[in-house]
Amino acid sequence: MKFRARGDLLHRIFDERFAGIANFADEWGRSGPGDSARAGATQRSVKTIYAWLKHGLPTSRDTLFQFFGALDVDPIAVLDLDRHDLRRNFGRLRRAFMLGGLNAGGFRPLFDLYRPSATWPDDGLSREYFNRAWTCFEFEHPATDITNVYAAITVRASEPELSWWPRAYHIAYRRRANADGLWRPYGTVVTCSDEAVLIHENGDLQREVVPQRNGHAFRFHTYFGPSPSQFRLASLHAFNGQVEPAPDPAVSLRFIG
Repeated sequence: MKFRARGDLLHRIFDERFAGIANFADEWGRSGPGDSARAGATQRSVKTIYAWLKHGLPTSRDTLFQFFGALDVDPIAVLDLDRHDLRRNFGRLRRAFMLGGLNAGGFRPLFDLYRPSATWPDDGLSREYFNRAWTCFEFEHPATDITNVYAAITVRASEPELSWWPRAYHIAYRRRANADGLWRPYGTVVTCSDEAVLIHENGDLQREVVPQRNGHAFRFHTYFGPSPSQFRLASLHAFNGQVEPAPDPAVSLRFIG
């Protein structure tokens, strides 16, 4: 399975940030992190990039993250959900990730974003390809007085003037009682222009209109169960978060517990 990105969004980025795809290809070909980037510079032509947009991105981890790092876009934020028919193919992809990503095809490099880890998300990946650390928002569920409820999470981007820019917010949890100390990612919320899309690890896909006048803010629910847990929300773009340990009937996006 090839990783296919939304061409409409990438062309808008090429035009508004680089004044065209040719300028992007030229700039990317003259820069990049390390020897591996310079070795791949001959492949950074306009023709090659057009082929990627039409047929899917390469399976190489370096090439994929160098490309999206140069664009300053989380690859999940521009995943073409419609071309992939994610609802139908999610089971296959989920099984591949559960087996270490070996059979995930063009999605294999993205296993680094969803691999359980004591240090999730991988700051080595963000620093190598995006030249910065992840922005993270952590919150606790002590499971003392309040249990088995949905909590409402509010997210506000730190640069609301770029409200159309595609962004991804990944979420993970870890139970206090688990001895392994692993953060377990369970989904992502993607925002772009006037839409927020929630992608759950169980294959659930939800969409909601988010007016641009909100300044790139959105809300969603996540489940506070019977056990004490920590939660971490992470993005490659700066944001602020707020949690209310109670459901809000005005919030429709929900990671089902």
